[in-house]
Amino acid sequence: MKTMITTFAVFLSVTTFGNFESKQPASLKTAEVKAPVRMSNFPKAARQFIKENYPAKAVTYVSKMKDKKGGTVYEVGLKVDDELYIIQFDAQGELISETTAAK
Repeated sequence: MKTMITTFAVFLSVTTFGNFESKQPASLKTAEVKAPVRMSNFPKAARQFIKENYPAKAVTYVSKMKDKKGGTVYEVGLKVDDELYIIQFDAQGELISETTAAK
């Protein structure tokens, strides 16, 4: 049930902010949303990246997914002004991709 709600929330966020232009690596294009994640359980390096590059309280969701190879991928949605940013990190908190939803 949580997965369904999270998936719907992501869908709603992306469609609300326009067409999502994905620049994700091919291995992530079929990634599956597994579960929402608390920021406290999110990799420290990824939390630091967000803290240094985005305003406080911009995070709208954090989810944990698996890529095609079974590796863990974290996806973060951030709203800054009227822009939605989608950022993905690997299990160690290294940046994989950073995209914006087009208006």
